[in-house]
Amino acid sequence: MLRQARGQLPGWLDALAPCAVFDPVALPHTEARLAAPVLRRLAGRHGEAAQALVDAAQPGELEAIPGTETLWAELRWAARLEAVEHLDDLLLRRTRLGLLLRGGGLQHLPRIRAICQPELGWLDARWDEEAARYRSLWNNHYSLPTAAGTSTTHEA
Repeated sequence: MLRQARGQLPGWLDALAPCAVFDPVALPHTEARLAAPVLRRLAGRHGEAAQALVDAAQPGELEAIPGTETLWAELRWAARLEAVEHLDDLLLRRTRLGLLLRGGGLQHLPRIRAICQPELGWLDARWDEEAARYRSLWNNHYSLPTAAGTSTTHEA
């Protein structure tokens, strides 16, 4: 198919050699004794960047966020390198924590703030706006409805 489009792609080189997409990735290594399944998960999710993610972790960030397999360090990594625009972007799309954790992870916002606010470069006012926006979005669109048909409200 690409060879047929070659005439419309000036400067395109016909190098369609197989890519190493499915080649194994080395498991990250760390001083912290992470279990083999955790290392395999990191390598599977982050590929060759898994080692850099582990190296960027601050003390205590190679622990799993309670109730998930996600490490605190993965929040730092997402905030640093995954073009996060809003807090809901971080929690609902980049890490999916807002979908996995009870109450959308609102109970973890203080620690999430400590890890991610410096990475995102957001001043306190911006963080507070983003947290309020996320809280509202989660309560209105992701929380369980009550018997009366309105969403349950969770505060953090």
